[in-house]
Amino acid sequence: MLAVYSIARLGQVQVIFRAGLAEPGFAAGPESLEVKLFDWDEIPWEEIAFPSVRWALHRWRAMEGLPLGLPAMNPPEDLRGTRPLPGAGL
Repeated sequence: MLAVYSIARLGQVQVIFRAGLAEPGFAAGPESLEVKLFDWDEIPWEEIAFPSVRWALHRWRAMEGLPLGLPAMNPPEDLRGTRPLPGAGL
């Protein structure tokens, strides 16, 4: 397990795992329009829709080649953290 992120404003807990491809072939599934592998320097950061995906990618990079240990949680810069912001209506 790479990370566990709490997205309180959506009522979600996202559990992210580190894994490798079982075989070299891959393709888009019914939930995706397209799929592609990127070298780290080619990741289109500005096109990533969800902060948790950026957090997970940075966690993966930081742990590359190391045993995982405890999973990462929401980064300190995530002001919502595990609780909604005051006045958010949740």
